[in-house]
Order: sequence, then C-alpha cells, then structure tokens
Amino acid sequence: MGPTIMSTRAFRLRGRVSQTFKSRRRIKCVMRVLTRVLGIFYLLVVLKTSVCAKNTLGRVPNGAMGSTALHALVHASAVYTPYHLTPGGGERVLLNFVKVIQRRTSGTLDLVVTTKNVCQSIECVQKLAETLAVRDIDWNRFAIKSLSEAREEYDVWFAMGNSLLPETASRGVYSIYHCQFPFDGVRDLGQHTALKRLTTYDTVYLNSKYTEAWYYRYLTEKREIISRLPNVSDTLFLPNIMHFPPPFDVHRGTARIRDSVRHIVLVGRVFQGTQAKRHDLAIQAFKTLCASLALPGLSLLLVGHIATGQEDYAELLHTEAVKGENIYTYFNAAPETLQNIISKADMVWSLTGLEADHMNHPADAEHFG
Repeated sequence: MGPTIMSTRAFRLRGRVSQTFKSRRRIKCVMRVLTRVLGIFYLLVVLKTSVCAKNTLGRVPNGAMGSTALHALVHASAVYTPYHLTPGGGERVLLNFVKVIQRRTSGTLDLVVTTKNVCQSIECVQKLAETLAVRDIDWNRFAIKSLSEAREEYDVWFAMGNSLLPETASRGVYSIYHCQFPFDGVRDLGQHTALKRLTTYDTVYLNSKYTEAWYYRYLTEKREIISRLPNVSDTLFLPNIMHFPPPFDVHRGTARIRDSVRHIVLVGRVFQGTQAKRHDLAIQAFKTLCASLALPGLSLLLVGHIATGQEDYAELLHTEAVKGENIYTYFNAAPETLQNIISKADMVWSLTGLEADHMNHPADAEHFG
C-alpha cells in the first residue's frame, strides 16, 4: 500500500503544480490587456447612459465617465452581422450602434458582413441608413469588409445573432454579443464548443425584457444539459447579460393634445412566417372596428418594406386593404413619407405574436422594432 499511496500523492502534486503554472500564464495574459479592457469597459456604460438619458440620445450627460478614455484607447472597432442588410428593425439597431460607437471612439469602424450579403458597398449602406432614418454616421471613418478581410483583433467587437450562442468567436479586446432573440432555444444539445464561444464575449446585449427573460431561461437549460454530457468538466465563465433599449434617436415633434383618434399606424417589415408583423390581422381588426362603431375619419396606415420574395403577399395585403374604407398601404415608402406618417400617428398597433403559441414558440411574439 505504501508505494501506491506515495505514487498517488506524487501524481496529485504534479497536477497541482501544472495547474499553478497554467493559472500564472492566464494571469499574465489577463494583466497584459487589463488596462485596455477596463477603459473599453466604459463603452457599454456610456452606451447605456446615452440611451437612457433624457437629453438627445447618443450624447453623454455632463459628468459621464469614460468618453475621453475611450477616444484615447479605441483605435479600431467592428460591428458584425451575418444577415442581409435590408431595411428592417434589426438593421436600424445595427446602424444606430455604429453611430453611437463612432461617437464614443476616435478610430475606424468596420462593418463586417459575409461574402453573400446583398449589400457590400459603402454606397449601399448609405442608402440603407437614409431609408431607416439613421443619420450622423461618419462615413470617413467607416468601411465595409468581409469576415476574411476583417482584422483578427479589434479594440471593440460588436456581433449580432439570432441564436442563443454566437456563431463566431469574439475578435475584440472588449466584445458584445447582441442576441436579437434565441430562436434556436436549447436545440443542438451537444454545443459545448458553442458555449465556449460565448465565453469569448464580455457582454450579451438584449434589446427587450421579453428577450432577456427567454435568454436566461434557455441559457440555464443549456448549461444544465451540457454539464451532464460525458467529458465535460470545464468551469466556464459566462459573460455579463444586459438589457437596455436600442439607441434610437427620439422623434421630437410638436406635442399635440388630441381629443380623438384619427390615424392608426402599423409599422413593420412585410412578410409571412415567424415574427410576421400581421398586417393581415390589422386589416381584419380595422374593418371589424369600423363596422361596430361609428368613427368617421378614422384611417389605418400600413407601413413597411417588403421582404425579399414576399411581393405576392404584399399585393394580397394591398388588395384586401382597398376592399375596406380608409385603409392605406405604404410599402417601400421613401424615408420622408415614413417619418411624416409616424409623426401624424394617434395610435400605433403592434400585432406581432397574435394567434401564436407563445410558450412553445416565444420568438413569434418578439417585436422590438
């Protein structure tokens, strides 16, 4: 028994020494970037302060910390999307983050896309920004690149996704994963590698409390499932999870006191399927409303860009609209027309999620845009 005990102790001691050296190497690696990370960490604080402030969004109130430090520390930032750059709520969020990151930094910013993206030129992104009414992007410090052309490391990396776990690892000293909604839930139970990718990010940003609740739920289930898999013993340090409203500029029109509702507006991309904005139900509801109540002068304005391949559906909506009274469709409208319609709205309808099974298909009810 004696030799066996000594051998076991020696084995354990060797393991502890090896673990100590690994820990020291990790500490050195952390210390090399700690100063930069602490400075860049203020970025998200500044973003949150900006969007929550009562003054104009994107301007930090007097006394806010980190602005000077960020300008000095951040030389290269990137915003990544795996999705086509077409007019929609997600793209409006993305471009507004481009604008806010530029305001808080002095370096260049790369918009990183896949090689199959339908929009791969600055001119195309400029047109998209104009359509979505996103102003004040500094195009002199802006570039659009594919993943293969992008740097291996940025000071700030902001990535968008529609899955619980990111499809790409972070390329930033400080990095943010923006999950629009975890559409995949807890599917693909063996995604231990994907869970490790999540640990390369510092923060998960969620655009609504609804998304936040489901993200926490799915992530907890995923961790429990993965922890029961064989040969999984690693301790994974997951990023901070944060929610605040997207950094949209507030429309500041002249306040009006209304004694009646005249214009009902529904704004959303025109398509069928998951997360459909339900322009069809809006038409039905408005016809029922008008048939039940005497509301002279009441109108329904349907606004949105037609998604690729959804032209027949848009035509069907237009046909149903003209069968009723005071129902108007403004599909693929010019930015000025869109802003004019929104400014005149007395009421805004959001019907995403109607007739959906929210518990089994919660993504169908998410509509932040």
